[in-house]
Amino acid sequence: MAEPARNRIFYQNFGSMRTATALPHYVADWTAALAEVEPGFDILSDMQVVNQLNTNLLTDFQAVEQLIVGHRVRMVAEVHLPGLPTRRHCDAVTTSRAMAVRQFLSIWEAAHFLDYL
Repeated sequence: MAEPARNRIFYQNFGSMRTATALPHYVADWTAALAEVEPGFDILSDMQVVNQLNTNLLTDFQAVEQLIVGHRVRMVAEVHLPGLPTRRHCDAVTTSRAMAVRQFLSIWEAAHFLDYL
């Protein structure tokens, strides 16, 4: 979901993505969201349910990462649950270190960070 007034995209990974074999609208949805923000945008990313890497979707995830980098993202604030390997799984998707990423334990903390960045 794009928030043009904040120049921010909110992304939430859903549990069903762990077992999906395809996400036919994933790249198109990201393309549409990116069209609503300007270069220098931020992403608030809720990754609390990512507890395994779905290799079936790796190509789509990496294609979107390249779109995000190409649109000149400023900062990605990822929310992870403590004690779960969500950060490691997210890092496994990232093909380049071209994105600035900070990790947080709550949505509030991540949003607050982006609001005052």
